[in-house]
Amino acid sequence: MKLKSTFKLILFSLFLNSPGVLAADNSAVLGQWVLDMFVQGEKVPINLTIAEDGDELGGTWVGPQVSNALSEGSVGGTLLGQQIANALANGSFKGTLVGQQIANALSDGSLGTILPGQQVTDSLSDVIFDGDTLSFFRQTPQGLLDMSLKLEGNTLSGSLSTPQGATTIFGRKAYTPTEEWPSPYNGVTPDPSFGLAFNNIGVFSASDSIIYTCLRMYTEDLIGVVGGISELDVNLTVVSFDEATFQITSYREFNTIGALNETTEYPDCSGKFETTTSVYTDLIEVGDSILETTWSLIDSTNLILKLISYRELAPN
Repeated sequence: MKLKSTFKLILFSLFLNSPGVLAADNSAVLGQWVLDMFVQGEKVPINLTIAEDGDELGGTWVGPQVSNALSEGSVGGTLLGQQIANALANGSFKGTLVGQQIANALSDGSLGTILPGQQVTDSLSDVIFDGDTLSFFRQTPQGLLDMSLKLEGNTLSGSLSTPQGATTIFGRKAYTPTEEWPSPYNGVTPDPSFGLAFNNIGVFSASDSIIYTCLRMYTEDLIGVVGGISELDVNLTVVSFDEATFQITSYREFNTIGALNETTEYPDCSGKFETTTSVYTDLIEVGDSILETTWSLIDSTNLILKLISYRELAPN
């Protein structure tokens, strides 16, 4: 069997056996979501957690912290007072004061008690995901709260309906860091003074001696796929500094939640692995330096790469 075929099969096997791959259709919505709800033109941040509850889905809706706007003088877009906090939890927006209405209420004391730092938490039941729409509802003393959100990639958009009207909601899936994968995608944004063609490159972490990067698979300079994906996050762990060898110890699909970088751009994947030559090239940040590197796959069974050349780049 050719080396390139062996390498592809190894990665494909790893992908199939990865604990992060869920077979259930519900896996698309499981996890943390950061939502923005728009109430009377004001944006309200909401954290939504969707989890498996036996054979069904359940969820938790966490509203914003109630800040002390009396002392800070910040009233626009802030949910204040026990009255408003309760309204968020039970879905009743009747009587809720936002923006200028809150400012007016401050003078006549109609907001009730200000509770700094309190969070509003509401457990959700009757959570349904039919493949592209996430919905749930609950009956409150003020009427029915009904939410319907359409899943598109890693975004949810839709509305929350109450007897007082509908509010627009939009959100993105949040990332939960792990020791193996501390970031939603591998790499860092390079210093713009280098004028690189990529807005995201690999990075060497001195604390754990791992290169966190992303690579694309190529065959005769044409982008290939591994297990149906073309971009892979890979962690390269040092085997020997003296011999300049690193091993691919883990990998996953690149940026599965569609995270954006600091400039709200979709991050690039700077690494390239050519299957016909078993040569891997990449830009890697090491401390304050950026290196243009070339590697060779010297052990396809254990996925060990050897650094065969590098060049330190200079800023423009």
